[in-house]
Amino acid sequence: MAASRGASEFGRLCAGLRAACLSFDAAGTHRAVDELLATLSLDAVLADCIVPFINEFDDRLDRGEISLAQQQFSARLLEGRLLAMASGWELGSGPLVLIARGPAERHVIGITAFGLALRNRGWRVVSLGAAARVTALAEVAAALSPDMVVLSLGKTRLSKSDQGIVRALGGHVPVAIAGRAANPALAAALGVRHLAGGPVSAASDVVANRDGAVHPGRSLAASA
Repeated sequence: MAASRGASEFGRLCAGLRAACLSFDAAGTHRAVDELLATLSLDAVLADCIVPFINEFDDRLDRGEISLAQQQFSARLLEGRLLAMASGWELGSGPLVLIARGPAERHVIGITAFGLALRNRGWRVVSLGAAARVTALAEVAAALSPDMVVLSLGKTRLSKSDQGIVRALGGHVPVAIAGRAANPALAAALGVRHLAGGPVSAASDVVANRDGAVHPGRSLAASA
């Protein structure tokens, strides 16, 4: 019974967030996010509400079911909330991950959620946000020597030159691709790992497989 009430409350809060986003209600959106974070763990809010919502809005925009203004309003507001929570995530003494979103992506919500989930698991995070060029990712990796580099691909198709950069980078540091446009075949062609599933399950998999037991190109198991 208690579980049923919890699910009902979560559904109510998520419905409120969706309605506020789509009606351009900034105060309502912030209030809904605050209520969700006060009720559930950050992992749950990211995995079960914010990331699925923005994926839904992206898909609905592509199908012409919502306007560009609705998608952009929602993405920018939710992106801002996640980035505010990311303040100082590069500090500490844990392993270091360098993250970036592929060129020409709409937003950085997915990769930011991944970084927040890893930060909650003791990692330090450096983010390039939406990387304008994959060369920038290689340059920062050379300077920082991170324990892992993760490139998120939403709709981006990497050019041949970018693929070459990612492949070369994987020869010096563990590299993974994630996101809706990433797949095992692409990872195998690049000689890197594929992080399957959503940002939170991908973060759990990175921690569980930090010893490098997963071979390049093989998908890490996705469990939400």
